[in-house]
Amino acid sequence: GQVMRVMLLFYLSPLWSVILGRWWLGEKLSLAAIVMFVLAMGGTVLMLWRPEVGFPWPHGLADWLALFASLCFAVNNVLSRKLAAVPMALKTTIILWGVVAVSIVVLLLQQASLPSVGLSVWLSAVLVGGGIIIAMTMTVLYGLARMPVYLAAVIMLFELIVAAISSALLTTEMMTVQEWLGGAFIFVAAFGIAQVEKANR
Repeated sequence: GQVMRVMLLFYLSPLWSVILGRWWLGEKLSLAAIVMFVLAMGGTVLMLWRPEVGFPWPHGLADWLALFASLCFAVNNVLSRKLAAVPMALKTTIILWGVVAVSIVVLLLQQASLPSVGLSVWLSAVLVGGGIIIAMTMTVLYGLARMPVYLAAVIMLFELIVAAISSALLTTEMMTVQEWLGGAFIFVAAFGIAQVEKANR
């Protein structure tokens, strides 16, 4: 899928986080938060709308995976906050083995074979997976356990800026005006919900 389209759909996660935070953590859900949620849903509908298709529904596997990932990431964020007392080593281990388990299932379903690549590629994969990803996971979990969900949501929105710059420099992808407008609604809603929750503290 398109990098920015997937990223923008993924960044519905702050909205799911607020809803789950209300449910699991007892955090207050204000009228302004509800308005932001409606704005985000409007942006999603705008991004997914295709007149020739009809109902604004995810188009293709990339859209579905982006929405599913946004929900899963929200669950991860809220649970990290709720389980702040659980040791970091345990949380990191569970996440990494969960990734391994899901990957194995996907490979079995796809009946995929091991790629025929050189040793340098395998070593690079181990370096990225075993080093960078573990470091990223630990820092995210450490931060999420020590800050409110709304603050984490704002900080993580910076990823959208990095993704936009990266996709412009490294790919030839082009988003339509309609997709950019829908994405802008999602971005504003994600930022707005964080500010609303901050004001309610």
